[in-house]
Amino acid sequence: MPNSKVLILLKENVSAQMKILLLLGGFVHAGFVVLALIFGIHQIVLFSSIAAVLFICAGCFIRLNNFLFFYIFTFLEIIANITLLEITVGSSLGFPLYFFTLIPISTYILSSSYKKNYQITFLICSFILNIFSFIFFSQILPYYSPDPILSETASFCFYSFSATGAGFIVGFLTLYFILNTLSKYTLFQEENSLLLESSHRDELTGLYNRRFMNEFLEKNFSDSGSEFCIGMSDIDFFKDFNDKYGHDAGDLVLRTLPPLFAPFCEKENIIICRWGGEEFLFYFPFTPQAGKKLLNQIRKNIEKSVLFYGNEPLCLTMTFGLSESRKNYSSVEEMIKAADSNLYKGKKSGRNCVVL
Repeated sequence: MPNSKVLILLKENVSAQMKILLLLGGFVHAGFVVLALIFGIHQIVLFSSIAAVLFICAGCFIRLNNFLFFYIFTFLEIIANITLLEITVGSSLGFPLYFFTLIPISTYILSSSYKKNYQITFLICSFILNIFSFIFFSQILPYYSPDPILSETASFCFYSFSATGAGFIVGFLTLYFILNTLSKYTLFQEENSLLLESSHRDELTGLYNRRFMNEFLEKNFSDSGSEFCIGMSDIDFFKDFNDKYGHDAGDLVLRTLPPLFAPFCEKENIIICRWGGEEFLFYFPFTPQAGKKLLNQIRKNIEKSVLFYGNEPLCLTMTFGLSESRKNYSSVEEMIKAADSNLYKGKKSGRNCVVL
C-alpha cells in the first residue's frame, strides 16, 4: 500500500498540481520554439515563446485558488495558438489534440472547484465544447486556410511533437487520478481502521475494552487446539481510595496502571483490557504456570511503585485470579467466572496475591 502521507499531500495540494501542469505547458511550448528555430518558422518562434513565458510565469507565480481561471486560461491559449498557426502556416500541426487534454483537466478539477450540483453540468459542457472545438479546428478551418508552407518533414515533426506533448499531459493527469484514487481508498481504510480501533479501546486507560476482549476470547475459545489462561484482577480497596481522595485521583491511578503492566506484557499476543471500573482482564497464550509467574511480576512492580497525587504519595496493590482453558469450560463466560472466583478467593485470603 502506498505511503498514505504522500498520497494525502498529492490529494490535498491540488493547487500545486495545477501549477505543475502550467509548467508542463510552458516546457511544451519551449519545445515548439526549438522546432520552429530548426525549420526557420519565425511566426511560431514568436508566439510559442510568448506562450511558454506566460505558462511558466503562471506556474511559478500565480496562486491557483480559482481553477476556473486555469481552465479558461488554457482553453483560450489553445484556441489562440491554433488560430495563429492556421493563419500563418496553413496547418494545424496536431495542435487540436490539446483539446483532448482539457477533458481530463476539467474532470480532474471538479472535486476541488465546484459544488456537486454543478459538476455534471460543467463536465458535459466542457466535453461538448472541447469536441466541437477539435472538429472545427482540425476538420473545418483547414479548408479556409492558406496552403501549407511547411515541408512534409517539418509537418511530421510538429505533429509528432504535438501528439507526444498532449499524450504526456494526459498521462500526467492519469497518474494523478490513480494516485488520488489510491489516496481516497487508503484514507478510507485508515479511517475505518481508526474507527474500529477506537471502538475497541477504553478511553481512560487506552487499553482494550470489554467488548473487544469478549469478541477475542470467543474466537480463541472456539479454537480447541489453543492453550491459554485468563487473569482477572482489581485494585485493592479502590472504593475506599476513591472515597478518600476523589474520582480524579481514581482516574489518575487507572491511567497509571497500563505503563506498570507494559514491561512484563511485551510478549506477542498478550492482551490486557479494562473489564470495568477498577477490574482488568489479562489474556496469556501460554500455560497458567507461566501466566501466574508473569502476574506475580506485575503485582510486585505495582506494590513497589509510588504514585503521587499532588504532594501525597499513594501506594497501591492488586489481587489476581487465574483460570486455564484446558479445564474444559463449556463457555468463555464460565472461564471468566472461574478467574473471577479465584480473584475473590485472593481477596478473602488477604489480597495482593495471585490465585490459580
